[in-house]
Amino acid sequence: MKFFYKLERKYGKYAIPNLMQYVVIMYGIGLAISLWNPMIYYRYLSLDGWAILHGQIWRLLGFLIVPPNASLIFIIFVLMFYYSIGESLVQVWGAFRFNMYILIGVLATIVASFIVYFIYPSTMIFMDTFYLNLSMFLAYATIFPEMRVYLYGILPLKVILIDLHQQLLL
Repeated sequence: MKFFYKLERKYGKYAIPNLMQYVVIMYGIGLAISLWNPMIYYRYLSLDGWAILHGQIWRLLGFLIVPPNASLIFIIFVLMFYYSIGESLVQVWGAFRFNMYILIGVLATIVASFIVYFIYPSTMIFMDTFYLNLSMFLAYATIFPEMRVYLYGILPLKVILIDLHQQLLL
C-alpha cells in the first residue's frame, strides 16, 4: 500500500478526472462503428496477438472502444450502469487509484492475450474489456454490499457479495 501512496503523491496530478465518462464515450463510438460495419472490430480493432506481432500495434488500444455485447436497447442501460459503478468507485478510491485500477486491468488484458496467443497460436481468440468490467462490478459489490441496483430502472436487485468462507462452514 505504501507503494501506491508514493505513486499517488508523485503522479496523482496526472490522473484523468471523469475517466468513466471517457470510457462510456469510447464505448459509444465503438457501438456506432459496430452498427455501421460489425466486422471492423474483428478485422482492425480486436486484441489479436498475431496481428500485433506483425505490426498492427494500434490494436493495443483499439480493443478498448468495443462496447459490451448486448442489444441496442440493453447497451444503454449497461453503459449507464458502468458509469454509475465507476463514479462510485472514484468517490471511494479517488481518481488516481481508479485510473491505476483501469490501467492495470488493461495491461493485464493485453498480457493475457499474448499468453493465450503463445499457448494456442493457431486459434483466433479475441479479448476485450469484459473481465475488466466484471472486476469493476466485483469491486463495487465488495465496497457496497447492501446497495440496491435497479434493473431497467424498475426492478430493485440487491448487490450481494457472498462470503464463500461463511457458506463453506454451513
